[in-house]
Amino acid sequence: MSADPEQDYFDQITFSDLVMVYHALTELVFDSILKDIVRGRYHLSPVHITLQVDREQTMLFVKEETVAFMDHDPRLREWAMQFIARQVFSLDPNAVESIYLDGPVGKGEPYLRIAGDGILIVSGQPQDKGSYL
Repeated sequence: MSADPEQDYFDQITFSDLVMVYHALTELVFDSILKDIVRGRYHLSPVHITLQVDREQTMLFVKEETVAFMDHDPRLREWAMQFIARQVFSLDPNAVESIYLDGPVGKGEPYLRIAGDGILIVSGQPQDKGSYL
């Protein structure tokens, strides 16, 4: 079976299918920040990651078994807007006001919230303990 590139399949997608698509995209984003940023750039072995991006600031919080790491690198904002907003969700980064990504490593339960001008994407459940930031 092959897909017809001229066919618009989104009019046939159900709500439960859409939830699964957003969950898969959230996993992709979480795995990317874990591998590319947290392990690749900072060489950490996290148990929990939180990324908070807004127009004013960017904050990455990484908890390891015994220590925590926090960074305010403005390059993380550019990475988040280009990768998460533009590439993964096909959003205009100028319309995105905030991105919040939070979750335990290895549990498959990340939470993602993207908000902005006419944009609200939420996937997963926020942690019961509250946000770290």
